[in-house]
Amino acid sequence: ADRGSIQIETEQLTDEINRIADQAQYNQMHMLSNKSASQNVRAAEELGMQPAKINTPASLSGSQA
Repeated sequence: ADRGSIQIETEQLTDEINRIADQAQYNQMHMLSNKSASQNVRAAEELGMQPAKINTPASLSGSQA
């Protein structure tokens, strides 16, 4: 009886995790599922954009964190 109850709860938790993963979005992109892999995600250089370079005191001195 205990194993059956644990199995049912495990299945319910797995279903809930999958539901959250399927619905989690940021900027209209699914973040926790394979759905984002089908969207066209490109690097800045591919879009003809120049990525910003940010200089911090550590990067100016050449040291690494």
